[in-house]
Amino acid sequence: MQRWNDTRNHYAAHDQATEPGFNPITAPLPINYLPQPSWGQRFLHGLGHFCIVLVRKINQMLGFALLLLILILLTRFLLHLFNIAMDVNLFTQGIALISDPLIAPFDHLFPVVLYQGYSIDITTLVSMGIYVISTILLRSFLKLLVTKPK
Repeated sequence: MQRWNDTRNHYAAHDQATEPGFNPITAPLPINYLPQPSWGQRFLHGLGHFCIVLVRKINQMLGFALLLLILILLTRFLLHLFNIAMDVNLFTQGIALISDPLIAPFDHLFPVVLYQGYSIDITTLVSMGIYVISTILLRSFLKLLVTKPK
């Protein structure tokens, strides 16, 4: 019986290796053979991970806040569009109370456009666009802070 590593009477074709190869499987090194980071290095590494997680959570919260802001301003826009008075009931009063400070920097920027019985509040649309653009810019800046340069 011939063993697999027996090289006697073994002929190889011209495109085969004539030497037995190395075994590619090696035993892993024990953990105590590897260099251990110092206390300061571990602290800085953990602080870096904490900052990355914190910036990512702030980024997520900005996205959620933008969603709520757009929903509130869209509700205000629809109430103006269908000429629903803002002091009719508690819901419309709440929307007016919440959205008035959000619209205040842009108030009276554009006049309300009347079109076939509907009133289009351009100021609300402009404020929605500016809030979306500014949030996108802020979120992309935060992403720059946590990504590694290539």
